[in-house]
Amino acid sequence: MPAPEQVAQAVAAAEGAIIEIHGAEAARRLGLSTQMPVQAVFHTTGSSHMIRLGKLLVQLQHVAPRKLALAGRPAGQALAALWYLGRSQVTPDTFKQIAKKLPASEFEALSQAKASMPAWMIEALTRYERGELSHA
Repeated sequence: MPAPEQVAQAVAAAEGAIIEIHGAEAARRLGLSTQMPVQAVFHTTGSSHMIRLGKLLVQLQHVAPRKLALAGRPAGQALAALWYLGRSQVTPDTFKQIAKKLPASEFEALSQAKASMPAWMIEALTRYERGELSHA
């Protein structure tokens, strides 16, 4: 049985699309969430699909290309996690945690991708870069 990621990559490759793991899984991998996704979900620039292989269910959800700006690399997983966490949970401290988990070059790539970020995400990143951490 192929891994869910292999299935998603094969489907995306067939339509020339980009994929990345869902933000919930990315947040878990980065230690920003402890929730375990129950289903394999991937974001794609291609069409949405639900693929069933025996008991395995793989879902591809179409999203805006800017959400996949760094797909296929650690910075892309960080970006997916930030989109998933949303405005209310993304703070300068979130970026501090991500900076500890990513290689410096990947965090730099994330930092350089501001054109793909909404204003609330840029604001939290900018505050982190200025050293303004929230003390909750």
